[in-house]
Amino acid sequence: NNLDGFKTKVLGASLGYVSGILNAMDIEIANSEARRKNGFLVQKRDVERTITTPLGDLTYKRSYYKEKTTGQHCYLLDQIIGVESYERISKETIAMVIENACEMSYAKAVKVAEMDFSRQTVNNRIHALGEIVPKFEGEKITAGHFELFVDEDHVPVRDGNGKTSSKIVPVAVVATGVDKSNSKRHTLENPLYLAEFPVSPDAFFNDLYAMMQLKYYYPATASITVHADGGQWIKHVEDVLPNTEFALDGFHLSKYKKAIKKYADKGTGQAIDNALKSGDLEKFKELCKRVKGTLESQEKEMFEENSNYFVNNWKAIQKRLSGAAVGSCTEAMVSHLTAERVSRTPGAWTQEGLSNMTMLRTLMANGEHVEPSNIRVHRDKDAEKERIDLRKRQGYNIYRELIEKERASIAKELKEIYREDRGTYWYDVASGTQILKKILSRVPTTT
Repeated sequence: NNLDGFKTKVLGASLGYVSGILNAMDIEIANSEARRKNGFLVQKRDVERTITTPLGDLTYKRSYYKEKTTGQHCYLLDQIIGVESYERISKETIAMVIENACEMSYAKAVKVAEMDFSRQTVNNRIHALGEIVPKFEGEKITAGHFELFVDEDHVPVRDGNGKTSSKIVPVAVVATGVDKSNSKRHTLENPLYLAEFPVSPDAFFNDLYAMMQLKYYYPATASITVHADGGQWIKHVEDVLPNTEFALDGFHLSKYKKAIKKYADKGTGQAIDNALKSGDLEKFKELCKRVKGTLESQEKEMFEENSNYFVNNWKAIQKRLSGAAVGSCTEAMVSHLTAERVSRTPGAWTQEGLSNMTMLRTLMANGEHVEPSNIRVHRDKDAEKERIDLRKRQGYNIYRELIEKERASIAKELKEIYREDRGTYWYDVASGTQILKKILSRVPTTT
């Protein structure tokens, strides 16, 4: 109790000090020659305002002015300190609560911050956010090989008509390697995280490529091992990132192996294991055909689906079984980046809410934070919808612009290399860029 009382007194004194400074600033503005020269006429004095800050409720007084030329009214002090009209909670406070909300429910985020406003306020501020993405402004990390872990989360999303359906949230983690110095807990080296919704596969991998360009020194000759479950959408990564090789993640390999071996006798099951280990695809097909012939129609359909999974991902399976790939962590990655906040909570998300929550989770996972300058006091629902629609088609604007700038640079290099007009080439933003990079990497350097 004594500690709580001391805290209350300190916070009260701090707020009183800030209030005194603001009141003094308002008097100084009112008495300034610059105010008179710029035609601001005093309409009212000592208009009280209270705004919630991380320290508590801050109350101060300011003067109300009319601009002589335009007739517009304003509070000059509010403009100077960056307080907008109808802003009852400071941007610093909202930024702090939004970061809390990335880890817990909106209501709990407010409670933990010891604030007194509704969870709907948090929801509104998250919906109002513009594009906030990692910028990776530190020194770039050099690497010649990358480990890329890709998976998806399934999240209930409610549309405008109140209908709920499961939507896919793509998730990716890039690392320059795995630190095995701690035998009990391996960690990723220099990781980069991305979860995004809604987004097309191409736009998702375009954004991932742009993030890699910002965080790493990423030469065109760099190789990438893609750890994934064999999903078709994941294979779009080959259209964007060069020199990729797939390795099926261990979880799905084990899952599907059990699914086909449960229909086989012990000897055939062992033979299937041997065919997988030796990389003998034809032997594997022969054994599966034999097992399939012993099954009923419904079991045949299920068995065929599971065995085809091996055939369609044979190369990636061999990469995993060879021991050449590092251990897979895709399931844990999804849990860490999205599931523990967006798919394990009760209820459904709106599209706008899920879009901005995955954006925020990505931001914070990469060690960056929500800044007060990111907070918008007023919502524009039409603009929010437009941002979401554009993000689905093209990804994040800042990354799109980076890719387009690189495309223009590489096109210029090609023109200088070949020095003749060979016609106009049309290509997609990132995939075309990577094709050009491959071409450039094969062109010998001349002096």
